[in-house]
Amino acid sequence: MQTLFVQERIQGRGLQIYLPEGYENSGQHYAIVYVQDSGDLIDPKESESLQAIRALSRDGALPELIFVGIESFDRNEEYTPFVATNVFEPDRLFGGKAATYAQFLATTLKPYIDSKFRTRPEPCNTGIIGFSLGGLISFYTGILYPDVFGRIGSFSGSFWFPGIVDWVQQRTLKDWGSECT
Repeated sequence: MQTLFVQERIQGRGLQIYLPEGYENSGQHYAIVYVQDSGDLIDPKESESLQAIRALSRDGALPELIFVGIESFDRNEEYTPFVATNVFEPDRLFGGKAATYAQFLATTLKPYIDSKFRTRPEPCNTGIIGFSLGGLISFYTGILYPDVFGRIGSFSGSFWFPGIVDWVQQRTLKDWGSECT
């Protein structure tokens, strides 16, 4: 069977969409994962990651999933929740535009994808994931929109980011997974 990659654009932002083996013939609806940084975690050039996903799905350890890789216009702007000094480039600030980006994901991108592909749109079947600042924005977005994203993944998330721990401590966190089976 052939894996299907679809390239899309929405509001000038590139998307790389991975559809599971057999998608085009199955009629089945799939859980979905939104991946930061253009979907580097599921890059079609990185055959090892796709082979692992396929093997886990075939073995039943991982359900067949749709992955949506989302291009960032500027990860230092969009993936950071607050304006802060950029620890990597001290003459530049982190932009603090995460709330705008998170709103785009929850209210524009997700409805678009759900209308165009056979997803299982419930929060229990909708994940968001990333690494480093992508892990931070995934966590932040999940906290802001728990009724949209019921699963959060953060690989080596940038929880060192100034103010994020205080921000989380001021939130009432949802008990993720309690209503998911």
